[in-house]
Amino acid sequence: MAPPASNRLSRRASALLLTTLVVAIRADAGAVFAWARPSVCAVRLGADGSGVRGLLMERAADIGEVILEVPLDRTLSDADAASPPLAGVCEPWARGLPPHTQLALTLIRERRLRQQSAWAAYLASIPARVCLPKDMRATELAHAQDVAFEREAESGFCGVHEAFDDAIDAWLASEEAEPSPSPNPAASLNGEAEGGVREPPCSAEEFQWAMGLVWTRCLRLDTGDSGVRRLLVPCVDMANHNARPSAFFASAHSAGAAAVRLHAARKLAPGDAVTLSYGEGSAAYWAQHYGFIPEPNPYDSVPIFARDLALEPALLEAEDEEWGLRATGVDTRLFGKLRSALLKINADRGFLSYALSFNSYSQIIAAIISFCGQL
Repeated sequence: MAPPASNRLSRRASALLLTTLVVAIRADAGAVFAWARPSVCAVRLGADGSGVRGLLMERAADIGEVILEVPLDRTLSDADAASPPLAGVCEPWARGLPPHTQLALTLIRERRLRQQSAWAAYLASIPARVCLPKDMRATELAHAQDVAFEREAESGFCGVHEAFDDAIDAWLASEEAEPSPSPNPAASLNGEAEGGVREPPCSAEEFQWAMGLVWTRCLRLDTGDSGVRRLLVPCVDMANHNARPSAFFASAHSAGAAAVRLHAARKLAPGDAVTLSYGEGSAAYWAQHYGFIPEPNPYDSVPIFARDLALEPALLEAEDEEWGLRATGVDTRLFGKLRSALLKINADRGFLSYALSFNSYSQIIAAIISFCGQL
């Protein structure tokens, strides 16, 4: 998706991500749809008017109508001790780990099985490489020209590697509790090396790849008897994001018929894009966690620190590389006016963050000035 023209950070972040992010659907869509066995399927994979690949309507649908239904046993899920597990869950030793970590470990386990995996068709449809800011080198992140953005990416990198360390610790604890079985012909597929010594369930590189996919694709849904779960849902995860989505997802659980459904959020015609809302957040949030910048984004915001606005104009310019003011794309001359207006606000309040429905940050600044004039 193209970023807002008024948001320079969005343009830079998009250019940065587009040079490194691989998000193409790799397999024949027919194969994964045939494998997923949707009991209702009024959608297909294709490109919309902007050339973005995603789900499109095959036929017309009324508001609320089910347009896609994927059986729950075709999903990958997290698990806990309080609820019966679904079909695609991680090993028992990992079920006390956070949901995203569980899903990542399940993806890696099934990927290592290759064509022997029950989810081989699904794995063939997802990206072989996902590169989010957390995966980028410092020289690449510097192109965003926003130190806060770089720090957030570094924090994401550290968080993923801490989760990896926790997963390895949990696996080692399980190995100590239950000695490895004797070698067998399928040992290499199950992570067991020669001599009965089991290999770790994943490498740091595999885990980083899997967590990128989980970040960008998982849903949170009440599955009935198995409780509220995080899921990776084949076919459904091909729907793109829109702040005003054309569809919404829900669960259907009755005797012998548990599924994840997509419903039409409005009347749809053949060829209409089937979109979901992935959530709300600023341009930086979308770039960090999903690898793209949505347009339009009614939830975009600019954090403004009163202590920085209290600087003299010359110092403000000097501090710009650290603060990242220029990267927001705001007309810096407006900050002189805003500085004067905010001097009477106690700096102890920390920061002001206004998530206004404007595409132009200059309009946001003007709105803040107007607000301050009413104090």
